[in-house]
Amino acid sequence: MISSNLSCGTLINGNFSYKLPQNGNHVNFSSNTNYYRKSKVNGLSLKFVLDGIETYKVNGKNNKVKAGEYMIINNDVDYEVII
Repeated sequence: MISSNLSCGTLINGNFSYKLPQNGNHVNFSSNTNYYRKSKVNGLSLKFVLDGIETYKVNGKNNKVKAGEYMIINNDVDYEVII
């Protein structure tokens, strides 16, 4: 199931943002060009890069994901993302 209910969103600095569900499947599209986040995966997480390069630090190792590439991060794994 893909969440497409954007009615609860807000416009922040020209970007549309909305609260993602804590559990269940969802798709999150972003156009970030400068971003950092430290988080833990809840379920499987598929990271697909459309443009540029994103760096994901998983288990202490930096993984560069380039445009057209993807990375899957397993459940209950801590990671950091740098764009």
